[in-house]
Amino acid sequence: MLETQIENLVIAKGYADCVAFMGDNSISVVVSAMADGLQTEDVAKIMDIVLSETEYTAEQVKILEAE
Repeated sequence: MLETQIENLVIAKGYADCVAFMGDNSISVVVSAMADGLQTEDVAKIMDIVLSETEYTAEQVKILEAE
C-alpha cells in the first residue's frame, strides 16, 4: 500500500512512471528516463516524497532512472 502511495505521489509530480520497492532496510524508487536525464532537483523531489511518507533515512533510499 505504501509503495503504491509513493509511486502515485511521484507520478503526480510530473514523472511518467515510477515503481517503488520496499525492503526491511531500504527502499528503491525507479523512475522513467527523462529526456535530459534525472537531475539533482528531480532526486531531491523524489527523496522528499519518500522521507515524508516513510520512516527510512536518506541513506536507506536509492533513486534510480530506468532506461
